[in-house]
Amino acid sequence: MSLFGVPRTTIPHQTLHPEVSDLIRQCPTRLDVLRVASGYALLPPEKEEVIFQNSYALFIKLNNGLPQNYRARGGIIESAFRPLLNNAHTALENLPHKQIVATVADAQCLIEAYVKVHWALGARAAAMDLYCAVE
Repeated sequence: MSLFGVPRTTIPHQTLHPEVSDLIRQCPTRLDVLRVASGYALLPPEKEEVIFQNSYALFIKLNNGLPQNYRARGGIIESAFRPLLNNAHTALENLPHKQIVATVADAQCLIEAYVKVHWALGARAAAMDLYCAVE
């Protein structure tokens, strides 16, 4: 797997696109997510590496057979990736203020943001690999 296919914790986020760096900076930590899941008797999410790999694999599977032309390929990949990126940003925007988790709904928002960010990061890695692939 390429450099882009590794979990976010191994890539210095300062070298990434600012939107992706923002996702990483704003993402709840696994410890925070596990605490709220336990405190509200919610199922904990998979580890970030698992979410990342599942997203990566699905994005590759759903976007195979891309055109050879880089511009056309990039347009298709962008169209597939952009909603995932926007979804992750929206989830982060919906986090409880000051990350105070006072209700089950707040806990679910925190867990959802964690999952959506790592899902977007896996899809981003797949998108980069698909764009750079030589068929």
